[in-house]
Amino acid sequence: MNWYKLSQTQTNMPWWEPQATESWADILQYMTVEDIIKDDMIKDENTLVQVLKLAGSRYMKFDFPDASPIYVVNGSYVVELDGFNIKDAIQWIYDLDEYDIESYIKPVDNVDIPDFVYHATSEENYEKIISSGYLKVMDESRGLSNAGTGDAIFASESSELDIYGDYIIKINLAGFLKDYPYVRISREQPLELVELKNSLANMLGVNYQFEEDSSDGLSGDTVIIYSNIPIKYLELENRGQ
Repeated sequence: MNWYKLSQTQTNMPWWEPQATESWADILQYMTVEDIIKDDMIKDENTLVQVLKLAGSRYMKFDFPDASPIYVVNGSYVVELDGFNIKDAIQWIYDLDEYDIESYIKPVDNVDIPDFVYHATSEENYEKIISSGYLKVMDESRGLSNAGTGDAIFASESSELDIYGDYIIKINLAGFLKDYPYVRISREQPLELVELKNSLANMLGVNYQFEEDSSDGLSGDTVIIYSNIPIKYLELENRGQ
C-alpha cells in the first residue's frame, strides 16, 4: 500500500490536521498596519476597517464628489481606497497641485478681501484708463509663480507700490463687488494653493502648517481681480512726480 497516497486522501486520520489560516490579530503581533497595506495584503474596504479596529487605530473615512474616498489613520497617513495605496499624510497633501487639490476641497472666492486695494501704473497708462473709462485686465504677471494667471489686474492692500509705477490708484473693491458680485477675486496662485492645502490638512485632522517659499517674491498683500473696473470705482491716490 502506498501510505503517502493514502495520507493525501484520509484527512480525517487522527494524526493529520490541516494548517490553520493565520488571523489578522496574529499578523498584527509582528506587522504594523502600514506594513500590511504596503505589502498589498488588504484587498477590500471591510478588511481594511477590520485591521484598523484590531490595531486600535484612530481612523476616519472621507468621501469626495470628484475623487475616490480616503481613510486618514492616526492623523499620520492616508489610505486611498482606489488601489489601497498608503502614503504619509503630509506628503500626500504636499504633492497635490492646483488642479488635483480641487477634487478634495474647493476654493472659496472673495473671502477675506479688503474694501480698498491699490494699483500702480505709469502716467501713460493712467491716461489710457481715463480715456477708456476702465482699468483693464492684462495678461501680465509678476514672475514665474504667476505665469498662468491669465487676464487680470494685480492690486495690493498696501499703497507702497512705487516699484510698479508712479501713479497709485485706489480701488473701491467693496463698492465694485457690491455691483458686480460674481467677479472673481483671488490671492496669488501659489499662496492660494498653500491656503487650500492648510484648509485640507485641517479638515483631515493632519496637524501641519504649509508655507510658501518667500524667495518667489510673492506677497500676502496681493489681490488679483479678474475683470475690468469702471473708473467710477477708481480714485487717484498719488500722482507721480
